[in-house]
Formats: sequence, C-alpha cells, structure tokens
Amino acid sequence: MRDRGQKYILNNQHVPIAVPDDDEWWEWYNIEKNRRVGEDHIGDIVISTVFTAWDITPDRCLFETMVFGGRYDRECWRTHTWEEAEAKHKEIVAVIEAEHKS
Repeated sequence: MRDRGQKYILNNQHVPIAVPDDDEWWEWYNIEKNRRVGEDHIGDIVISTVFTAWDITPDRCLFETMVFGGRYDRECWRTHTWEEAEAKHKEIVAVIEAEHKS
C-alpha cells in the first residue's frame, strides 16, 4: 500500500521520484527552482501551475494549476505528469483569456 503523504522530487526529465528521506526532500524542495510549470497574468488574474512535491491526493496528482483572482479565484485542477500540467495550464489560460476579452 502506498504511503499517503509521500514526498517527491523531479528528475532532469521532470519525472517525479519518491524520496523516503525527509531531509533529502526538504533540501531539494528549498533549493530547486524548477518546480514551476507555468505562470501567466491576465489583467489582475494569475494562473499558476506547480509541482507540489507532496502527494496528498488518493491518486498521486503531484501537479496543481490554481487561479488567483477573477471568476475562478482559488479553483484548482490537479494532474499526474508535467506534460498534463502544461496542457492544463494552457487550457485554463485560454479559457480565462477568452472570458477576459468578452
């Protein structure tokens, strides 16, 4: 059975790797600057997608896209891979851009 709350780091190909050692994870988490998948600003709205590095979901969704401001304020979408996270980020940006132009 998988340990709920498992911590992960990203390898050079943006693939999550489980790390059992809390100190190793914490060191990586505090130093690593490549956890951000994307960040866009549309007016006063921010769309941010990051690698969370900590599995708090039942199905290992380690990436999160979140909106700050506007109609979707504080809504979030979780994905499993870097590629899925990039796609979700672009999708949400496109939705907000379309609504912002209206």
